[in-house]
Amino acid sequence: MAKNISYYHEPKYLFVVLILRRVLIYKNIIMKHLVILAHHNSKSSFCAAVAKARVESLKERDLEVKFVSLSDDNFNPLLGAKDFEYMAKGDYAPDVKPYMELIKWADKISVVFPMWWGTMPALMKGFFDRVLAYGFAYKYGENGVEGLLKGKRAEAIVTTGNPHDYLLEHNIIKALDNDLKVSIFEFCGIEYKQTHYFNAVTSITNEEREIMLKQIYTWKSDK
Repeated sequence: MAKNISYYHEPKYLFVVLILRRVLIYKNIIMKHLVILAHHNSKSSFCAAVAKARVESLKERDLEVKFVSLSDDNFNPLLGAKDFEYMAKGDYAPDVKPYMELIKWADKISVVFPMWWGTMPALMKGFFDRVLAYGFAYKYGENGVEGLLKGKRAEAIVTTGNPHDYLLEHNIIKALDNDLKVSIFEFCGIEYKQTHYFNAVTSITNEEREIMLKQIYTWKSDK
């Protein structure tokens, strides 16, 4: 990539590279990737470190990346009566519209969250409830549901306290994967790529957690 060739950092070449990159973004050749963190501690949690590593790994591949921390945004996860009042008028609550624009912007979406009680936390679930709304992410027709976000891809990165074998034995991974793939993303027309799990993160050493973070930089992108 250009950043690994030293003479591209000279001013006369750097200007050309920046212009070329803008053209590629405009023509949708460079993938646009949205990373969403749903964790109450966006500063010092391992989940936050995972999201940061994902963002950095994507930027290293020269992808266009945007990052959202739902807790830092004070995102309200409660789907309430006001939401339905707006939808009845063919509109959406003002606080969810910016997130809808981000979803429309992205070619691929990464959601990062901890597993609580065998599933996603309320902050993540509420994001799906409110942002992937009827008329924006899906609609119903004569043949049933129609996803409206076709052409996009998604992945999830999940941290857990339990070891992998426990989650497999009790079908917890299977249940969460099915929720993400079938009930949420594919329901909206989004191709679901994979769930990445980092397990037993509360009981392993810092060195083991560092190894997990380094793995993220080896993942292939959809560039």
